[in-house]
Amino acid sequence: MKKISKKIITISMAAVMLLPLITVQSSAASSVIISGGDSVKGGDTFYVSVTFNGSDIGRVDAGLSYDTDKLTYISGGTSQGNSGYVQLKLAGTGEAITFNLKFQALQEGKTSVDVQTYEMYDLNERYLSDAPSGSKTINIKGNASEDQILVQETSPDKPEKPTELKGVDEMEEEQGGNVTWILIIGAVILVALIIVIAVVLTKKKK
Repeated sequence: MKKISKKIITISMAAVMLLPLITVQSSAASSVIISGGDSVKGGDTFYVSVTFNGSDIGRVDAGLSYDTDKLTYISGGTSQGNSGYVQLKLAGTGEAITFNLKFQALQEGKTSVDVQTYEMYDLNERYLSDAPSGSKTINIKGNASEDQILVQETSPDKPEKPTELKGVDEMEEEQGGNVTWILIIGAVILVALIIVIAVVLTKKKK
């Protein structure tokens, strides 16, 4: 009995010692790595790469926040506008998912870009419980001049003006125009009939 008790105690202690290792491996299943833009000059453009690593990543929904006084967002995410927030939303093929974000440095000093993951799914649309976050410090030397400041770039495959499509509104307008013409023609015919009737009556009186 004593030997059995010792074996049970030994196995239990080994299991307890392995628990931290299992926890670390589970939390390290998904991760986010932010690189680039360590030290830049005011007015310069640079890239920050945000890479989501994990096992069989099917899609990711995350966001990156930054200080608009220090940085101008130009391109590379899945949202537009220099609002201090960039959406990072993309479907993958099981490999790492990377966003290459383009910024321009504005004011001298240190600033950071912060990434927060909201949802991650594998290729079978199973929810991944890991939601990795990360932060990157950027050191800006000097200020950008007013004539250097850029605006957000537009995608080359996106038209500058929205395409005009024929829809219900246009059909209604066309139908309205047809009705107008019918009323005008009807009014002309009615006036002509009145004139004819008036002429006939005048002749009868004579």
